[in-house]
Amino acid sequence: MLPYITLSKFIYNVFPKVKNQLAIYKEFLEDCPSPELKVQALESIKHKKFHCLGGNIYSVKNYNLIPFITAFQTISDYLDNLCDNNDVNSEKAFRNLHNSMLEVFDKETSHHFYEHYPQKNDGGYLDFLVDECVKTGSSLPSFSKIKKDCYHLTSLYVDLQSLKHLEINDREHRLITWHENQKDANDLFWWEFAAATGSTLTTFALALEASSKNLSENDVESIKEAYFPWITGLHILLDYLVDQHEDKEQGELNFISYYPKKEVLNDRLKFFVEKSLESAAKLKNSSFHVLIVRGLLAMYLSDPKVKKQNLDPFAKDLLSLAGSDTTLLYNYCLKLREKRTL
Repeated sequence: MLPYITLSKFIYNVFPKVKNQLAIYKEFLEDCPSPELKVQALESIKHKKFHCLGGNIYSVKNYNLIPFITAFQTISDYLDNLCDNNDVNSEKAFRNLHNSMLEVFDKETSHHFYEHYPQKNDGGYLDFLVDECVKTGSSLPSFSKIKKDCYHLTSLYVDLQSLKHLEINDREHRLITWHENQKDANDLFWWEFAAATGSTLTTFALALEASSKNLSENDVESIKEAYFPWITGLHILLDYLVDQHEDKEQGELNFISYYPKKEVLNDRLKFFVEKSLESAAKLKNSSFHVLIVRGLLAMYLSDPKVKKQNLDPFAKDLLSLAGSDTTLLYNYCLKLREKRTL
C-alpha cells in the first residue's frame, strides 16, 4: 500500500506544485534580453520538465524541497541545452556556466557564468535560479551539514559536463584520463563512472536528509555510499539506454555505445540494478529509497522509445529482476504516459 500512497501524493500533490514553479521561471524569462538564451531556457523547461517532475519524488516527504529541487534541476537542464545547441566548443565556457551550480553550496566563490560564452545577457535568470536554491536550501535545518558533500558531487558533475560536450575527437580521451585520476571510481568502466557523476539524485537525497535537525555524519555517508555510484549510475545508464537511437542520429555522446557487446551491457545493467536495490535496502527509510530505484526502472522503461528500439525483452528482464512491485509500477507509468501525465 505504501508505494501507492506515496505515488498518489507524488502525482496529485507534488506535480502541480512543480509545474507552478516552472511557470514562475517562464514568466521571469519574458523579459530576457537575449533571444537565443530565452529560447534555450524555455526549450529546456518545455522538453525536460520530466527531469524536474521525477527529481521531486523526494519532495513527497517535504514539500519545502520543491523550489530547491526544481531550481537546481532547471539549472542543469538549461546549461545542458546551452552546451548542446550552440556553436561553442570551449571547455572554459562549459565550466564557467556550470560553476553556477557550485555557487549553490559555496556562495563565497563568485563566477562570471557567461564570460566565455557568446551570449551573455539572460536578464538575471541564472542568478535567479541560483538564489532560489540558496534561499530554499538554507531554510533546511541541516543544510550546512550536507554542503561540503554536495559541493564535491556537483564538482564531479561540472567536470563531466565540461568534458562531454567537447568535440568527439577530444572528449573520449579527456573523460578516460579524468576517470583514471579519480579515487572513488569503484572499479567501474570509465563511461559508468561518468554516468554516475551525471545524476543529481544524491544531492536531492541529501537535501531530504537535511530536512531533519538530527542529521548525523553517518546518515550523510550512508546516503552517499548507497547512491553514488550505484543508484546514480543506474539512473543515467537507463537514460542513455532509452536515448540510444536518438543520440546516434544526432551524433551525440551515448555511454551505452561503449559496451563492447550486448551481453556485457545486459550483465552490467543487471549488476547496477542489484547493487542499487541492495544499497537502498540498507538505508534508513529503506522502503522509500527502494521505491525510488524501482521507480527509475518503471519510468524509463515505460518510455515509448524502448519499444521502438526493440528493447522490450531486455526491459522485461530488468523489471523482473527488480521484483513484481516494479512491474506494477511500470504498468502504472504506462497508464500515466497514455494520459500524458508523464
